[in-house]
Amino acid sequence: MSSIPPQVDRKFDRKLEIELEKIEEVNLVGCVFQPRCPYARDVCINVKPKIVNVKPNHLVRCHLYGESPRVNGD
Repeated sequence: MSSIPPQVDRKFDRKLEIELEKIEEVNLVGCVFQPRCPYARDVCINVKPKIVNVKPNHLVRCHLYGESPRVNGD
């Protein structure tokens, strides 16, 4: 019966939801990933990044996109 999906822990889902809400409350101005991004800078805290259309159906919202191969995913 490996085709039956495992039971989902709804408590974990709700806890994750609450944590994400806390991040959004704290970071209403800048980038939502700033609290956990190892490359974050001051601009990430204070300014919401603009959406960049990298290729069809692939959007990026990061101040650092274009600056580093690591950030670009190259």
